[in-house]
Amino acid sequence: MIFGIAGFCAMWGTWGVATWANSYLVKGLKISLVQAGSIMSVYGLAALICKPMAGILADYFQGKIKYLFFGMNRSVEMLYVLMPLVGITAFIYSPLLYIIVGDLVPQSMIGTASGLSNAIWQLGSLISPLVFGAVLDATNSYFYGFVALALGPILGAFLVLLIKVKK
Repeated sequence: MIFGIAGFCAMWGTWGVATWANSYLVKGLKISLVQAGSIMSVYGLAALICKPMAGILADYFQGKIKYLFFGMNRSVEMLYVLMPLVGITAFIYSPLLYIIVGDLVPQSMIGTASGLSNAIWQLGSLISPLVFGAVLDATNSYFYGFVALALGPILGAFLVLLIKVKK
């Protein structure tokens, strides 16, 4: 269950950012739709590349996989540097989560555990954009919306540290 909640927290950050980043770029930073689309493309490309990279690192660090877990910018040029990093951190954890599920339960329960964990994780994807929107409406501040999103992955990282993976 702790692992399920950790995944919920991770998905909270991933899909909250993916849902609201474009709005922030256009409405918060007042950059053009073309620039925002270009920046988000860099974000997506970094996210795409990090998934296989996470799998390779997982194979390399067998048995020590959980150790791979680890708003104020206004410059469009710096966003091209920062967004790949955001894309990587937003998605690199997910292959690792899927691998750990198999290490937490008996072989005969991997399918059930994977399905239940994924169901819990997806709730983070569903709820976080709503919370971000509510915070944005209440404060009229993207900064506080992203603070609300950051709380999920921070909590998730601490929860992952509590998990004991079998050797």
